[in-house]
Amino acid sequence: MALLDAYERKARLTPGLLAFAPVAFAIATLGFKKFPAIAIAVGVLSAAGGAYALAILVAHLGRRVQEGLWHIWGGPPTTRFLRMREAASNPVQRDAWRKAIETFTGVTLPSASAEAANPALADNTILVAVDQTRRLGQDTQYPLVTAENIQYGYERNLYGFRWVGRVVSLICAAALVLVVLATRASKGQPFAVDALAAGAAIDFLFLLFWILIPSAERANAAGERYAQQLFQAVVNESRQAASSGGTGAGTP
Repeated sequence: MALLDAYERKARLTPGLLAFAPVAFAIATLGFKKFPAIAIAVGVLSAAGGAYALAILVAHLGRRVQEGLWHIWGGPPTTRFLRMREAASNPVQRDAWRKAIETFTGVTLPSASAEAANPALADNTILVAVDQTRRLGQDTQYPLVTAENIQYGYERNLYGFRWVGRVVSLICAAALVLVVLATRASKGQPFAVDALAAGAAIDFLFLLFWILIPSAERANAAGERYAQQLFQAVVNESRQAASSGGTGAGTP
């Protein structure tokens, strides 16, 4: 766990733990936790960096699904919000963001005519400018930027890891249901049957979570909130630079 920072713990590790939590409930319900081999195996996995490996896997699947999401959305929110060719809910706000980013980075964003002439080049120019502002997510002055960045990573990774969560939950819940049926058929103890049924119900709740919660819409909304907070931080940085008489360039 010490290897993981705040972003990795919530955005990467948490989706992984949620996906494999049904396994823990199944093991506990079936009484396997009392066996030393199980405890030893869990300890070895933890000591060997199991949490770190899980976070890497979640991040990989999240980044892989991100390209598809951006294609559906028409690009990342940070790019869409700065395009001149895209309808803006508040053009005045967009223009203020563009001006602040140009001041902060020294990158001139393309005009509407330039975007129309070469949309790909325009998007690449916006991407270059935005990449120079992302360090504000690590600035303690802007905790909301950091928080929204983490939330976007969480929603994106949750969506990317959803099929793993669904399969694991379904297998664990089905296994416990089969054990319940077998126990009842053999006229096992009512207490054992109740415990098994409770474990199966919990794993079915995890399955419902993975079916109902992760979505492209939630990831998009989180990405848009992050973009808004990031651009507002750039506006604040530009104002501070102007008030101090500096150039305002934020290029490292």
